[in-house]
Amino acid sequence: MSKKIGLVHATMNSVEPILHAFRTLHPEVDLINVMDEGLIWELNETNQITHSMTRRLIDIASKAEEAGADAILLTCSSFSPYVPGFKHLFKVPILSSDESMLNEAVKFGGKIGVIATVEKAGPTTTNLLYETAKEQGKTIEVETVVIKEVPSITERKSNGT
Repeated sequence: MSKKIGLVHATMNSVEPILHAFRTLHPEVDLINVMDEGLIWELNETNQITHSMTRRLIDIASKAEEAGADAILLTCSSFSPYVPGFKHLFKVPILSSDESMLNEAVKFGGKIGVIATVEKAGPTTTNLLYETAKEQGKTIEVETVVIKEVPSITERKSNGT
């Protein structure tokens, strides 16, 4: 029996890359996609995560669990700092998309570059890197760039990039 992973999306920017990654690296996994794109619109307008947004995020993650997901992955790193505060509400593991990346980046240390496609995600990831470094007793330097328009995989292939 194949595993089902619930993918919780708040932006269309994350959908194509994560689907491509699963198709390429784990084609045996069944994916359950749930989305509330209004979360990212609100985040871009307010530049803060509100209590209402967190409830909506929990709600859509719950839909993935109710649909039979064996684990849930939040695909937007803007919400990563909030996962520890609500993962106890789920019977299945719930992870942020950047958790492993943060640990690996800090493990190598030194200078770390962050490229984000959502305004709030850049500083969020930068702060999480510094927190992770502190936990690991490491010293790092982070440079962050936000690129709001990211070409799709199809566009990159047609341009040869």
